[in-house]
Amino acid sequence: MKNWFWTRLVPSLASLKVALGLAAFFLTYGASAGRDPLFPYVLYLFFLLAFGVTAALLLVGGRGDRRAVALGGFFLTAATAWSNMPLGRLAELWAGSEVWLLQAVDALELDAFMAFYLWMFARDFPHPPSAEVRSRMNIFVRVSAAAGLVLFGLNLLRFTVGQVPGGEAWWEGLGGIVPQRGQGAYYSVIMVLTAGAFAVLPWKARALKGLDQRRVRLFLQMLALTFGPMLIQILLELFIGPYKQLMRRHPDVKLAIIIGCSSLVLTLPFTVPYAVLVHRVLDVKLIARRALQYLLARSSVLALVAVPVVALSGYLYVHRDESLVDLFSGARVFLLLSGIAMGIVTLRYRKMLLDAIDRRFFREQYDARQILTLLVERIRSINEVASLASLVSREIDLALHLEGVAMMVLDPRSGMLADPRSRAR
Repeated sequence: MKNWFWTRLVPSLASLKVALGLAAFFLTYGASAGRDPLFPYVLYLFFLLAFGVTAALLLVGGRGDRRAVALGGFFLTAATAWSNMPLGRLAELWAGSEVWLLQAVDALELDAFMAFYLWMFARDFPHPPSAEVRSRMNIFVRVSAAAGLVLFGLNLLRFTVGQVPGGEAWWEGLGGIVPQRGQGAYYSVIMVLTAGAFAVLPWKARALKGLDQRRVRLFLQMLALTFGPMLIQILLELFIGPYKQLMRRHPDVKLAIIIGCSSLVLTLPFTVPYAVLVHRVLDVKLIARRALQYLLARSSVLALVAVPVVALSGYLYVHRDESLVDLFSGARVFLLLSGIAMGIVTLRYRKMLLDAIDRRFFREQYDARQILTLLVERIRSINEVASLASLVSREIDLALHLEGVAMMVLDPRSGMLADPRSRAR
């Protein structure tokens, strides 16, 4: 029963909420865009897609890997948090019996289970731990599950009580002691447990050696790069009073920080597939041959280059009616300079990253015509058959990137073809 709840019911409800949240966003965009100057409405769509697409990859392709399923559950439940605003806005705009259904789905606070799924992933990644370590980590898994159930149940109870006449007023009287969505106490519990799970991952990977260590380290660095800035920003706003007041007094600074952090999170559909398909940190079985993996790797780099350029272009377009003095004043200077700096850095190192990917898949990029010209010139200086076979095999391998290559030469004694290097029969 417990496994059915975590592996079937919660993901199904989360998928329903994400799907309805996407529909609600498009239905309410015209009436909601620009309503909140502190948080652009279009970011709800971007976050929904980033988390939802990544979750689909892991849940569909990694059904045979408990680690992939757990991480997919984390991304899927995180995506539901970005469905709340579109669903709430649609309920405000619509009238009739549909509103009750929208409010009921909106009341399913499935992001309360984020920490549980992430602790499940941290417990088994990169490899299942010893019995002693597993028993210790199961404590945090159970604590996260219990916290999620309590928060989920309280918010669902709030919705149920609100349907009774006078129930909403009675519940508001308990608002100070009951953690509810939108309050600091609710997210404090979730984010602290989530941050703890992220902190455990490097500790668990410390004993790996060789290739496994490099692959896992790359994956953890990607997670730290994408989630770290946003998680730190949320924790600071939850627990550091002066920082919270600063964000309230300077909405432009807060918007700049949000956009800076979100631009990294939005790379999830590229970074996570790159790690699981190219470096095989998880057992995700998709119909993806080496050519698709290569294309995905190069697309990830190009996407990283495009993110700051697109973000900066979008910002300039939104504020196209403002003067240059207003555009380059206050905290906006920090936002613009950050976007320009990120664009310059990514453009500067784009070729280096693409060359590194080429070496990873094909060792180097070579001009076939240049190889052929050099081969003809070098052959003239070769006197031995074995040296000729080595030269020809090496140059052909550089041009075609073959798994194996051998040059067969007629042996006059036996009358058979043979490899002078004795590498093929």
